[in-house]
Amino acid sequence: MMRWGRVVIVFLVLGAAVNVGVAWGFAVVVDVTNSAAERAVGVTDEWLLDAVVISGPGSTAVTTTRGPSDFSRLIQKSGSPERLLPSWSGLRHPTTELLTSEAVDGQILIEDRCVDGRGWPMRSMMCDRWMRIRGVAIPIRHEIREGIVLDSGLWPSLGPKALPLRPIPLGFVLNSLIYAAALWLLIPGPFVLRRSLRCHRGRCISCGYDLRGTEHERCPECGNPAVKAATA
Repeated sequence: MMRWGRVVIVFLVLGAAVNVGVAWGFAVVVDVTNSAAERAVGVTDEWLLDAVVISGPGSTAVTTTRGPSDFSRLIQKSGSPERLLPSWSGLRHPTTELLTSEAVDGQILIEDRCVDGRGWPMRSMMCDRWMRIRGVAIPIRHEIREGIVLDSGLWPSLGPKALPLRPIPLGFVLNSLIYAAALWLLIPGPFVLRRSLRCHRGRCISCGYDLRGTEHERCPECGNPAVKAATA
C-alpha cells in the first residue's frame, strides 16, 4: 500500500510539472492578440465597466477598464460585461481601495487592468500584466506581477512576454490530474496490463513462462515467485 502511495505522489508531482510546462509553453508561443476579441460595456457596482476577453489556444487575456458611471452616457452599452469575465481572473470587482470613491483630490480616477491566463485544457496559471490608475492626482502603474518577464519579445497591446507564476486553483488541480493519469497510462500502464494478462492466462507475470499444471512456488524459468494463476 505504501508503495502505491509513493507511486501516486510521484505521478501527481510529474503531472503538476507537465501542467506548468504546458502553461509556460503557451505563454511563450501563443500570441493571443491575434485571436478574435469579445467585448461588452455596461454599468456594474455603480461603475462603468468595459470588458474585453481574447481567447486563443491555451491562452486567455482579460482586460477591464472601470470609471465613474457618469461616463456611461458617453458610451454605447452592449450588455452585461460581467458575463465575459472568467471567475479566475479576479476582475469582477475593483481591486483597489482608490476606487471606493469617484474622486481623489477632485480628480477622476479610472482603473485599467489586464490578466493573462495560460494552460490546457483549462487555464491553470496566470499573471497580472498591468494595473493602472489613471488620474492627474495619483498616477499608478504596475507591470507584470506574479510572472517572470522574458526578453524574447513583446505581445502587441499586452506588453512583454511573461511566464505566469500564480496557479488558478481549479484549473491547476484538474489539469495536473489529467496529465498524471496520462503519464501513468503511457509509462507503467502497459506493464500492469501485461502482468494482468499473463496472470489470467496462467503464466509467470515476470517472464511469461507457462505455469499451468505446475505447483512451483517459483517460476522454473526466471526464479521469481509464482503467482497462482487461473487455468485456461
